[in-house]
Amino acid sequence: MKKEVLFVLLLLTIPLASAQIYPLKCFDGLKDGDETGIDCGGSCQPCGFSVSNIVSENAALLYWFIGGMIVIFIFVLIAMFWSSRRKKQQEQPQQQQTFVGLEDYVNQMLNQGYTHEQVASWLTQHGYQEEVIKQTFAKIIDQERSNQSNV
Repeated sequence: MKKEVLFVLLLLTIPLASAQIYPLKCFDGLKDGDETGIDCGGSCQPCGFSVSNIVSENAALLYWFIGGMIVIFIFVLIAMFWSSRRKKQQEQPQQQQTFVGLEDYVNQMLNQGYTHEQVASWLTQHGYQEEVIKQTFAKIIDQERSNQSNV
């Protein structure tokens, strides 16, 4: 993740490095040095007020800035996707352990005299998915059948 952030920061500094930097005397409001006008001409370039000069220089920086923000946004989305995917992969083994524990619990409840419907209703009320409940009962029934055929 650190490499990606450094790469994005490097990309964002490219337009700043290529931007022309003017001396401080170009912003003092005086006609001094090699200026041909107030803060223009000579090393301060361009001379004469032109909206197109200002817009074209600032537009390039704006495009780089917006592009950089889009790249950063994409990296953040990718990082969020990988993080959520990793979290789901870590949760899967816990779900399998819960399933085994659920099977033992259902067997205990059935041995105490509760019906299949009562146990299934209780599990549904406590947030277990219907498919998990069906699979658990199917396993228990299969085990009972195999135990009866072995006797």
